[in-house]
Amino acid sequence: MPKTWSFGRGVKIWKVEEKGSDVSLGTRMTLDAARSEADLYVMVSSDSDLAPTVEMIRLETQAKLAHIPPHPKLSKRLNACDFEFTVRISRGALRESQLPSNVILPKTGAVISKPSGW
Repeated sequence: MPKTWSFGRGVKIWKVEEKGSDVSLGTRMTLDAARSEADLYVMVSSDSDLAPTVEMIRLETQAKLAHIPPHPKLSKRLNACDFEFTVRISRGALRESQLPSNVILPKTGAVISKPSGW
């Protein structure tokens, strides 16, 4: 959950930060496609900022692209891109694919816990 500040009267401001992950993903995907590193590139994202990456890869390479949006709300911009195919993951399938709330590391016995908001 993003950090929030409250200014009274029920007004809250969320501090949302871009961490550059979309830029890193787009850059890596473009480079890999230009080098023909794979037969199929799968984008698991709903970030519309990645649409230009998809469009450039489609125009400049012979790469095949697939799309798996991680949640039901689709980006109109990504949805308009020319993917080979799109696979939607149901909420049930996503729920069934989650790790348990606590994972014990085999070598150290340390417990890693899923954040309560997930």
